[in-house]
Amino acid sequence: MILRMSLNICLTGIGTSQIWPRVPQSGTKRRIHDLQKIHARRWKRGFDLLWLHISLEAQNPTEEDKRNNVTQPAPATPAPAPDAIPDGAVDVQLKFTSNFLDRGEDRGRNRSVQRGKAYNSKEDPWFFQPSAKIKVPGSGLYFNAAGSFALSNRNDKDVDQKLEDGPTGEQTLLTDSVNPLVNTARLPASTYIVDQLTMLPTWPTTPIHSLSVYKMYKDANGLKRGDQIDLSFGHQSETKLGNFDFGINASTRTDPKGKSNPFGDGGANYQKTEMYVTYAPPFLTELSFTILADVVNSDQYMKLAYTKEFEIKENLKADVSAGLGYMSLGTSGQSDSFHGLADSPFGAGISWNGFRFGLEATYRHSYDIYDSQVDGDPRTSRALYIDGGSTAGDGLVTDPSRTKGFGNQLVNSLITSRVRAMTNNTSYTYTPRQKVPRWLYAVNVSYSTSL
Repeated sequence: MILRMSLNICLTGIGTSQIWPRVPQSGTKRRIHDLQKIHARRWKRGFDLLWLHISLEAQNPTEEDKRNNVTQPAPATPAPAPDAIPDGAVDVQLKFTSNFLDRGEDRGRNRSVQRGKAYNSKEDPWFFQPSAKIKVPGSGLYFNAAGSFALSNRNDKDVDQKLEDGPTGEQTLLTDSVNPLVNTARLPASTYIVDQLTMLPTWPTTPIHSLSVYKMYKDANGLKRGDQIDLSFGHQSETKLGNFDFGINASTRTDPKGKSNPFGDGGANYQKTEMYVTYAPPFLTELSFTILADVVNSDQYMKLAYTKEFEIKENLKADVSAGLGYMSLGTSGQSDSFHGLADSPFGAGISWNGFRFGLEATYRHSYDIYDSQVDGDPRTSRALYIDGGSTAGDGLVTDPSRTKGFGNQLVNSLITSRVRAMTNNTSYTYTPRQKVPRWLYAVNVSYSTSL
């Protein structure tokens, strides 16, 4: 149905009058007329009187109306769509890196041990490091899970070639630590299966089930022992005062040989369970300061970092980063505590459509931390070198290329015997050492997406 309007105009002159006819309707009064200009005649006398008559009528559309699109209604305004849930996403990253550099620690160093090579700056066992971050919509809360898994040199390997009574890699049958050969004449009588005098079979005095099996055991150097997963729960916010990120992170080993309680000190296998806070000022959000404090022990790590991204062209970007780490280990005042600069990480990368290729480098400021991670050398000022020992501060660690294997043991034992004979110091043991590498390098490739 359509609404029509008719227009009648009448002009009257004094003494003479004429009624103007309707504008022609092209054969039907149902057609909507265009307003036409009507040129009035000039009247020779009198005044004109004008009146206007308008009529409205409702009529059904004709086929001609439909063809001329007269009856098309104005498009209806669509109802507003409901607001999208803000900030809800799952960020996923798949990363492969030639080495795992963790706050200056070389997590792939056991590859050199297994190969019988000296520690170096460019270990490349390669690690797979997936991560997924779930953002709770509209709250700033998030849950993050990240893992690190070695791709090579995963299994333990016997590198010391010693006859041992267990898989620890250090317990041997040698009654004299200088002699690399097993001296069966000095073995306890309870372990004999053959009598040492008569050479006849005999039963040991100790129950068989309590005796160790002596053989060449694999050493605890497989990189799968260091496989780990990090679980974080935190909150992020952007305010006028700056950007904040705080939460708790628990790191634990995934391999059964390295598992420990993430909320209790598990000794050598304990990783870390930390509270963390990160702040970036509003005027320079590329700069951030992070504090991480272990909730189980007194260890702390503080890091100042700067990250900048540059857009080269559409979908192609470059980024650079630099940082400075400060570490506090142990309780202040104790002999094994450490407080000072730890590492300076650097990075650069180029990304395209979610793919990224990057370079990493880490400089180690202090030997105390990383020497202890390799050899467990104590932090002390005592002159351990007199007996062939080493401290954490000297940066000297056991050189795998000159200590592992029967041949190296034989040479080192001869040197030890000679020095003992010359100095009369029976506590001396010769151990070839090398400097801890100051610089560490790695390359990585990754793909990131948001679901």
